[in-house]
Amino acid sequence: MADPGPTQRTQGCDGIDDSAENEEDGVEESKIWGRLLSINKFFPSVNLIDNEYSLGRGKKCSIILESKELQASKYYLTYSSTHFKIVRDTVKNYVYIQDLSSNGTYVNGEKIGKNKRHVLDNNAEIALASKTHRVYVYIDTNATEDSTVPSNVREKYIISKEIGRGAYGEVKLCFIRVDNGIRISLDATNDDVLYKLKSSNNKEEELIILPYSMETNDISLCMCQGYTGQEYGQTLVDYVESLSIENKSKSKVVCLGLHTFIVGTPAKSLHLKKALQSIKQMPNVSFFNCEQLLKLC
Repeated sequence: MADPGPTQRTQGCDGIDDSAENEEDGVEESKIWGRLLSINKFFPSVNLIDNEYSLGRGKKCSIILESKELQASKYYLTYSSTHFKIVRDTVKNYVYIQDLSSNGTYVNGEKIGKNKRHVLDNNAEIALASKTHRVYVYIDTNATEDSTVPSNVREKYIISKEIGRGAYGEVKLCFIRVDNGIRISLDATNDDVLYKLKSSNNKEEELIILPYSMETNDISLCMCQGYTGQEYGQTLVDYVESLSIENKSKSKVVCLGLHTFIVGTPAKSLHLKKALQSIKQMPNVSFFNCEQLLKLC
């Protein structure tokens, strides 16, 4: 069991190198007017430098869909030889996407229509063949960044569109500015298995994903669902006991989201202590802090 971690977490996503010079192609950052950031692991993120790009299965496209993973996917045959093109109009100062496909291109869930154009605004989401088959988020590098996001966060991440709302407020999709092989989502939860994400560009770098269940989070249980201290403590015991019983082939991790203003109160802290004492007596259950847990990876 891991010690309580921060309430803001990361989950694997495609990233983008935002250094002064792109290491992959040697392009100066100032020449990049836009980006296609991947939200589908089979599609590459692309820095937009030229004034026109095309995407499709055809060999003449700027972005060719030809990887083995894509060819094995159920969507591959729905992609056209040239599915869409993106054009930067430097005279009228706007960017548009033109649908050239047989099965459709979607922007923010809206079908463009064959041979028709759609203006691409910052954070526009692009889908192919189906509005649910989302593959890219378009980023306008000249767009004004959200000043409400702390500067230390903006230095590390490209903050994109809102993807939902949670107990802590807005949940936004964001992309790490360090490496093209990782994408992340702020405030995302995951399952009970500890795993790694490897970078596509630097095989020596990887991201460790620590599970963070909302079923063991005191905000979710006590504030949102109104659990009493006794109900909260019993839920923790039941959760860990259930995992310890099924823990035969692969280790599971339970991360407790604790906040002093909730479970730190006298009534609830008493039940938290009782729950932890019960959990310690369970077979096949060990307690770790994050540093100790990472050494096991």
